[in-house]
Amino acid sequence: MRAVVYSAVFIFLQLSCMSAMFNIPLRCFLLDMDCAKNLIQNHMALLSEAVDPMHIDFLRVDEQGFKGDITNLTVTGNKDAILDSTDFDYNKMEIILQYHMDLSLRGLYKSSPMDPGADVSMLIKNIHVTLMMPFEIIRNGVDNKFINIKAFKYDYQIKNDIQSYISDLYRHAYRGENILNSPKNYKLIAIPFGRSFMDKILGNVFEIVRSHLLSQPLLNLFIY
Repeated sequence: MRAVVYSAVFIFLQLSCMSAMFNIPLRCFLLDMDCAKNLIQNHMALLSEAVDPMHIDFLRVDEQGFKGDITNLTVTGNKDAILDSTDFDYNKMEIILQYHMDLSLRGLYKSSPMDPGADVSMLIKNIHVTLMMPFEIIRNGVDNKFINIKAFKYDYQIKNDIQSYISDLYRHAYRGENILNSPKNYKLIAIPFGRSFMDKILGNVFEIVRSHLLSQPLLNLFIY
């Protein structure tokens, strides 16, 4: 959690420098929806750097008959996400982000606890995400106000094919070494990419965004 906070502070410093260079407003009137959308969009665009690469220690997969555990999962591609639209509605207390990207995943797949594991890699191209985050305004002890994102909902659509590769599930050990560990033993296998993956990936994105906004008093963002 401490690393998440440090990332959010570092990103805000980056945003401050870029705002000075490119005339991006650091603050908006709270009810100026157009300015607020641009402000939030600029913050979200820079926060993408904080979630790439993304490391996931453990993921349990149960997608369309494909079951098992993936450990040491690394996800890349978030920093190249293209933000299509941003909606900041203070009256409805909701932030909505729409963006698209390509994602690359690498990890170790086990079909059962007795399975020694197999290397797995996936490439998901042109995935479109809608992320909806309701928020509330909270106060701290010195009466500063902050945006606290309470939860998130999402929808997504994969508009291109998924490429997934997995090394031989049936390995032979000789003196503790894997003798089938060459690239030719990787096979193209259809691995469904669904909410088992997206819940974890977007959950990490949510925590970064939430921590960042909680590090910024509302007066740093809006005039009210």
